[in-house]
Amino acid sequence: MFRIITKTGTANRYKFGVSFEGLYPNAPLADVIPAWFENGTKAITFGGTGNVNKFQKSTYATDVTAVLAATLGIGRSFPAGMGNTTVGYAIGGSNNGDRAEVDKFTYATDVRSAGTNLSVGTNGGFATGNGTIGYFSGGYFSGDNRVNCIKFTYSTGANSAQTSGNLSLARRSGTATSGPYAGWFFGGYGAADGTTTADKTLFATDTNASVASATLPGISYNNGSVGNFTNNFCFRGADNLDAASATIYKIPTATEVSSTSSGTLALAKHGFGFSCNETTAFMIAGYTTGATTNGQKMVLSTETCSTVSGLASIWSAYFLGGMG
Repeated sequence: MFRIITKTGTANRYKFGVSFEGLYPNAPLADVIPAWFENGTKAITFGGTGNVNKFQKSTYATDVTAVLAATLGIGRSFPAGMGNTTVGYAIGGSNNGDRAEVDKFTYATDVRSAGTNLSVGTNGGFATGNGTIGYFSGGYFSGDNRVNCIKFTYSTGANSAQTSGNLSLARRSGTATSGPYAGWFFGGYGAADGTTTADKTLFATDTNASVASATLPGISYNNGSVGNFTNNFCFRGADNLDAASATIYKIPTATEVSSTSSGTLALAKHGFGFSCNETTAFMIAGYTTGATTNGQKMVLSTETCSTVSGLASIWSAYFLGGMG
């Protein structure tokens, strides 16, 4: 998942304190672009099939992935990840059932600690947020897809139900990313197949609704998404034949109209860990025709992807989580 920025004069933080009424006609009136954020220096991926309990970091400056000493409280697949410039959260997942565990990860020290658990175990949920709050939505619990939105408050680590943010369609194994004023939830697996649904949750009001113009051009699940101030990108993941896809969808912030990007993944895959800063995205591990360690880099301005040997995952797996 992607998290944006505040410009305070440092290399990794940008603050856009300008009115975007007119520039972004779909934004709430009188809003000012808030701090939307990332730690800016490294992507953190974790978990995966085989109930992996490890964290690894991929550094934007060097395009190198390295394992960390920190480990999840319990290894699991299908965790979700989100956070702000200081901390990230690994949420839910699957290990012999749906998991309620939440792990807190401190970027400055690469240290994991226990967070406040979910009220019910949930796997395959999708998560996003801004600098102060996050939303963990959808997923799978006790045999059923969920619409439920759980709101996290980063200052306290608390989480609770936020029914006004519930998804428009119950689904799991989708993806979420952040725009300047809202979180986006793309695709996922519904009652019987993948979906094309695009939902938008406004940070200012905690309200969610589907956005017809942003509906994805094709079925998308076990997918990933990243973005910056200008564009959101949704990696298709698995297609309607359950095959790994190289397709990328593009949703500009200004228009909220989806299209197929000019770029594609260098290697078709789904179920990978992902994150980005304002210029670059990393897509780590995943599933091709089996688990892979493949590490890819996307240049957001050109929409181009390449395999980078130094970004290869330390372990071979899919259904990882990502943050940072």
